[in-house]
Amino acid sequence: MYPFIKEGDLVTLGRIDSARIRVGDVIALPHPEEGNLIIHRVVRIDCNHFKTKGDFNLMSDGWIEKESILGIVVRVQRTEKEVKQAHVLVQRLIALLSRFSRMPRIRLKLYQTILIRGECY
Repeated sequence: MYPFIKEGDLVTLGRIDSARIRVGDVIALPHPEEGNLIIHRVVRIDCNHFKTKGDFNLMSDGWIEKESILGIVVRVQRTEKEVKQAHVLVQRLIALLSRFSRMPRIRLKLYQTILIRGECY
């Protein structure tokens, strides 16, 4: 989830009804192939399936069933300070930008511009 959630950040998960999840939300789920816990952003929703992707990953995780979602990120703590949750419009903008996998440098510049306003996820 770099650059919004960084290695070493403490992440708190909360329960959420899958019907309330929207594009831009950051959720936890088991990796589709490896089974380890991953935290990625929802980039698309189709009925009872969600497409998730790390903000700087080149590929999405594919379609995830709602039953696979373990929780939603409700808090991120970074070395004695809390990282605020981005406004819903910013979350959706980040999700939209993450779809452009062929332009990683441009995405990183745009992400850095978002982060100028303050650290968020």
